Amino acid sequence: ANIESEFHHGGKQAKGLRAKIFASWILEVFFDIVPTSTDKYLDNSISSQQDRLICQPCQSNNRNSSTPSEQQRQQTVHVFDIAGGKGQLSLQLILQQMHLPSTSLRISRCTIVDPMVRKSDAKQRHAKLKKAISRLRKNNNDIDGEAPTIEHMATCFTKDTFPEIYSNSISIGHVDEMSTPSHTNSLLLGLHPDQPTEDILDAALEHNLSVAIIPCCVYTDLFPSRMIKRSGSDDDGKYEDVPVRNYSEFL
Repeated sequence: ANIESEFHHGGKQAKGLRAKIFASWILEVFFDIVPTSTDKYLDNSISSQQDRLICQPCQSNNRNSSTPSEQQRQQTVHVFDIAGGKGQLSLQLILQQMHLPSTSLRISRCTIVDPMVRKSDAKQRHAKLKKAISRLRKNNNDIDGEAPTIEHMATCFTKDTFPEIYSNSISIGHVDEMSTPSHTNSLLLGLHPDQPTEDILDAALEHNLSVAIIPCCVYTDLFPSRMIKRSGSDDDGKYEDVPVRNYSEFL
C-alpha cells in the first residue's frame, strides 16, 4: 500500500474522524482510559504495546506514594495541541475524557498553539463543552473538580519559543502549575502539525516531555537540510546522504 495515500489531509469528515481516533488512542496509551465501545480503533498488536508506550507521567504516578491531596496536584496534565487549527483534537480529548471512566491521571486543560485566530471556532468549542457538561450533570454524573478548559495561543511554535509559550500559558487561574515544563505535568501533541513537526519532537527531547505526533507533509523545499542515508548504487557497502523526499523517508 502507498503510505502517502493513507495519510493525506482528507475532507472535513476525515479530519474530524482522525481527531477522534487520535484522541482515543492518546487517552488509552497515556492516561489508561480505555474506550468502552466495542468499536475499537486499535488492533491487538498496538494494544499489546501499551506497557512500552506508556508515558512518563503514568510511570511516575504508578510509583507515587503521596497523600491524596498531593496526588491530585501531581496527576493533572496540561496538553499542548501544536498547530491545532480549529482545536478538534483538544475538543475530542476533553469530550471523550468526560464520558469515560475516571482514572488517577486527568487532563486539566488543553492549549492550542496556532498562529491563526479563529474566534468562531472558540465559540463552537465552548458551546460543545458546555452542552456536554450540562448533559452529564442532567444524567446525574459527577464531574470531579473544575471542568477541563481549552485555550488558544495565537503564536508559532518552535523548540526555542516553547519555554516562553509554556510560561505565558500559566494564567492566574492555573497558578498551581509548575513554572517550567515537566514530564509530570506536560504532554506535547501534533496531529498533522506540518512545519513544526520536528520542533515538537526537539522540544520534547530537550525538556524530557511525553509526546505523540502524526506527521503530515514533508515540506522538502522548506527543509533542504533533512537528509537520510541510502546505500550507493555500486553495492560497495557505502552510504550517501540524500534529501528526504517522501513520507516514508521523513518517518
